[in-house]
Amino acid sequence: MKVYIKNLLHQFLSLLKENFRLRLLWTANHKLDYVGLDISKDRTVETYMLAPLMAIHSRGGSVIEEVMKVDNKYAEIIPGEEIKFSFKSLSPPSDGYNRTFILKTTGRYIHIQK
Repeated sequence: MKVYIKNLLHQFLSLLKENFRLRLLWTANHKLDYVGLDISKDRTVETYMLAPLMAIHSRGGSVIEEVMKVDNKYAEIIPGEEIKFSFKSLSPPSDGYNRTFILKTTGRYIHIQK
């Protein structure tokens, strides 16, 4: 797998002006479907960390305590369930700018055979 990824990215890595190494480490039996690399010029960005105000599990009830810290307390979901998050509203971006949201999570997914 590593050889395939290296060969795939080689043409793009040659465009970089500095040394670049890519290391992928698997800790279990996983499959990789896509690797992307952005080599566009850096842009000035503003970032804001927004803590969720609410986290409501479709099975009923708040799971905000479980999702606020990395502490081995998890909000568990199974296929067909969801957790709805609410965040503080931000003012609209200035003219000519756009906004992107990234949800950073910690945890894992384990498929349970029934």
